Amino acid sequence: MLVAMTFVHNTLNSTSDNDSDTFVNSYAQLEYHWQDRWTGYARYEYTFGADNDPYLEFFPDFVKKRALAGLRLDVAKHHALTLEFSKDHLQGHKSFGSLVLQWTALF
Repeated sequence: MLVAMTFVHNTLNSTSDNDSDTFVNSYAQLEYHWQDRWTGYARYEYTFGADNDPYLEFFPDFVKKRALAGLRLDVAKHHALTLEFSKDHLQGHKSFGSLVLQWTALF
């Protein structure tokens, strides 16, 4: 299991006043490997305290919460195919789902 938390403190310097705020971005990820070629994983991401953050207001499509599940097949030594589904919630109270098929290669 992988877990990460990042504390962010930001200050916007403007001509009128200095706005500052803090928030915490976090995620937890589980992985399971089998048959030397397959990896399944799930990740949950969440940002605490980002409501009305003056810096994040510049990014209306900032993902505040995400639930993700994926399956990776290691095709060759440096090649993999990944199928991933996620449900994303933006800070502007919009949400959407996505399905992604990706080929990754190391040259």
